[in-house]
Amino acid sequence: MKRCVLAFLAITIALILTGCDPKAIRIWTWMWSENHKSLDFYGKIVDQDGHAVEGVKVTAAVGTYVSLTESGGRKYYTVSDAAGQFSFTGIHGAGCGYLLEKPGFEFSQRQPFASRPKDYIPDPSKPSLFSIWRLHGEGHMLGTQIQAGIACDGTPRRFDPLTGRRDAGNLVVTLIRKPVNIDPGKPFDWILTLGVSGGGLIEASGAYPFEAPVSGYQNSIAIPMPAEMANWTPNVNRSYYFFDGNHYGRFTIDVMANYQPPPTHIEVASYVNPTGSRNLEPMVDGRNTPSIPRPTDPSKPPSVIEDKASMILSALDAENNRGINVYGKVIDQFGTPVTGVAVHGGVLLNAGFDASRSVVFDTQTDREGLFSFEGLHGIRLGVKMEKPGYEFNPNLYVNWWNSYKPDRNSPAVFTVYKLRGEEAMDHKEFDSRVPYDGQTAAFDLLAGRKDSNGDLRITLTRNPLKVRRGVDRFDWSVTIEIVGGGLTETSDLYPYEAPESGYLPTFSLNIDKNSPSWTQRLTKTFYVRTKNNQFGRIDIDLTTDSERPQGTGISIKSFMNPPGSRNLEPDLKR
Repeated sequence: MKRCVLAFLAITIALILTGCDPKAIRIWTWMWSENHKSLDFYGKIVDQDGHAVEGVKVTAAVGTYVSLTESGGRKYYTVSDAAGQFSFTGIHGAGCGYLLEKPGFEFSQRQPFASRPKDYIPDPSKPSLFSIWRLHGEGHMLGTQIQAGIACDGTPRRFDPLTGRRDAGNLVVTLIRKPVNIDPGKPFDWILTLGVSGGGLIEASGAYPFEAPVSGYQNSIAIPMPAEMANWTPNVNRSYYFFDGNHYGRFTIDVMANYQPPPTHIEVASYVNPTGSRNLEPMVDGRNTPSIPRPTDPSKPPSVIEDKASMILSALDAENNRGINVYGKVIDQFGTPVTGVAVHGGVLLNAGFDASRSVVFDTQTDREGLFSFEGLHGIRLGVKMEKPGYEFNPNLYVNWWNSYKPDRNSPAVFTVYKLRGEEAMDHKEFDSRVPYDGQTAAFDLLAGRKDSNGDLRITLTRNPLKVRRGVDRFDWSVTIEIVGGGLTETSDLYPYEAPESGYLPTFSLNIDKNSPSWTQRLTKTFYVRTKNNQFGRIDIDLTTDSERPQGTGISIKSFMNPPGSRNLEPDLKR
């Protein structure tokens, strides 16, 4: 240390004698003092249960100033002992951040001592506490992201965290804004209400959102934001655990309540374990669920962070300038080209680090059903199509862009459904339970309820009967029957016309616990014909691993045409 001080004095005297600017001398002196601060540190590592963790590799990333626009640094390493403790002594620098690594554990820097506080006082008898998550084994997570508009007058809107669908599912969001039409820049009263029908939610906190709680869920949570509130904001961004009656998961909701005119904007990012387990750990290879975000190294001086930000913005601009040329063709369900279809192409653009926007371009199909967009620029293009007498389902083409390659001679094909004319469909949605011991459950499709005299009969057999949900594999079989009629499985893009023939009395499925494609869930769509020669369609979602003695859960959606027509088109006015 004495050598460093003597060297510093010698350089300072040399700068003064050569007439260097006093301001520059003060800056250089400050940088030198920052680089030579003592960074002694004592820490202790525990897992989520408070148990000390031995053998964790701890990296101390020490940052230093080379100049006002350039940074340097060095890394030091140690390993935690049997008591989970570690220390760094005799190191110096402007700042220090810590990284913890051990196989079978996950570390998040979103905790108080991930970077050394400026007011930290080293004390080996009072080590700073670090939390590290002991992994139980990755959950088979499903990740979805939803962007949508929401009314400001209290009209509820539903979302399905499991599938990412709008206007469906158990998550119910309501926003009330007073006045509905607001003055730009002025605070206003508003309240956001979140609810989970058939289950509940609880706000998520902490660095590791990897295990949904057993209890404590509320049916709904209200977030009031009166205009006179000291910390009023038009934006809410919060995370919650939820349970929908069958599945555990978590979601982050981001609401901007100041869009004018209504509706305003909402985004929901959800991560659901479809097996029913409370384990929400991310997959090791990063599929489906993002890993824990790693913040920028706090030990690096601000100039380096600004340089990194500039690089990111340049990359975002480069994505926005990517050329887009699209060649497409629109046909109906019979393969006939459709002329005069209004095609709306939405170009996605970056609008900052964590925001996006879109610009819509319009065109129309020609006599051969062809259309094109040329000379556009952006990240990707989504399509929406409209023509009276036709229906277009954009959900069928969510991922079309991922494999698209522009070729005028080989256009991308989009199918619209030519409507025959809507009829008064009888539509029901209901949840119930099915025994798993081989007893038959019967349902009345027209009434939408469980009924021992119903036409739909489901028999589920599970071996063994007693299982641990989300843990055990087991053999199971199911039989679905339409008494006096029949059913046939379908995967039609537009399931709007029941076939005239091809119906079977029953559908059966046997699942072996040793099968590589084993699943505890059945999701199928069937066309049905009843004994009274009525046609319809049913969607069945059956889980087989419930531990409840009264049976396992089933969701049924039915679309029946009582007059006996095979036309199953929806009534678009209802």
